[in-house]
Amino acid sequence: MKKKNNQPQRYLASVAGDFYAECLRDGECNNCFLPQLEAPNIVGYAGEHPQNGQCYFKRQPESPEELQRACEAVEMACCEGLRYGGRDETVIAALKGFNCDYV
Repeated sequence: MKKKNNQPQRYLASVAGDFYAECLRDGECNNCFLPQLEAPNIVGYAGEHPQNGQCYFKRQPESPEELQRACEAVEMACCEGLRYGGRDETVIAALKGFNCDYV
């Protein structure tokens, strides 16, 4: 498994771990709130005002159900700002390599 080139910078509000949010420029997040609706226990929203905030992983998934929800949150993020940086081939396959740091 090899690391893709040009890995994004991690958003500091994201908790350490395999799932993380990419540090976006102001205005890149469309504030769809879909990831938070899909995985409210693990995905949060940072920013006092919706126009300058973004979603992030407030904790890592701890169960198979949360892992599935985390993958779905990555897939539905409007700006593709949620990512998987781990090497678990099952998770990478579930995401079909989408927004994964390793392939």
